[in-house]
Amino acid sequence: MRKIVVSAAAVLFVLGMSVAWAADKAERSPEDLFKRMDTNSDSKLTLEEFTGKRAGDKADKMKAMFAKIDKNGDGSVSLEEFKATRGKKVGLTTSGSPRESPPVKARKSTTRSC
Repeated sequence: MRKIVVSAAAVLFVLGMSVAWAADKAERSPEDLFKRMDTNSDSKLTLEEFTGKRAGDKADKMKAMFAKIDKNGDGSVSLEEFKATRGKKVGLTTSGSPRESPPVKARKSTTRSC
């Protein structure tokens, strides 16, 4: 009986942790993501804040994104610029990393001739 109770408790614990992890990974608002990236709380993102600790190819992709998002070319991204491009071609995930677009597959015609 004790083994059953311990096993049930373990299962409930694992399920609870899974739900908590999924909730943490849920889509955050652009404002929340911007605030998290704005490490010095000056209401603008510098290139360093935007790229974070990324290096190599990931840093290069983030730099290219930064240039696209910084519409007025002042070297920083405002919340308005960030929100204006969020989810478009630039695409950011909740982690602030570049989103990879899946390859587009050609569709076969579904119409049949008789």
